Amino acid sequence: MSEIIPKYYEDYHELVELMKKSSHDYNFELVEKAYRFAEEKHGDQRRASGIPYILHPTSVACILAELGMDSESLAAALLHDVVEDTPVTLPEIVSLFGQEIAELIDGVSFSEKALKAEKAAMYDQMQDKTKEDYRAKVVRESRKA
Repeated sequence: MSEIIPKYYEDYHELVELMKKSSHDYNFELVEKAYRFAEEKHGDQRRASGIPYILHPTSVACILAELGMDSESLAAALLHDVVEDTPVTLPEIVSLFGQEIAELIDGVSFSEKALKAEKAAMYDQMQDKTKEDYRAKVVRESRKA
């Protein structure tokens, strides 16, 4: 049975081709090092859809390459979930890839954590409001039908 991967997920070879076609002077060695590290650390992880997890950060890196972002941004895209989803720490990223890339990753992680906290707070507020009036719950549940 062959695995069906949605079109929007790019593999590493497509990222390399995008970099080659670009007029930017990419650091191919850095980007490959980041990819290999992320691929190793994500290992057999899969997304909820069943596709290999590494295709998500690779897809993000492809989007950034299409936007003309620099090598450090591509490396951060490839590594952005390694710190959140594996035992790897930011100090390890600093030692392997430098402070600049670690700061980019930390900025992504901080933004995602802030967004999740904001969503949780909004949900809590909504729950508080719906406690006051059971009709809101009925309406919300009826929308699912």
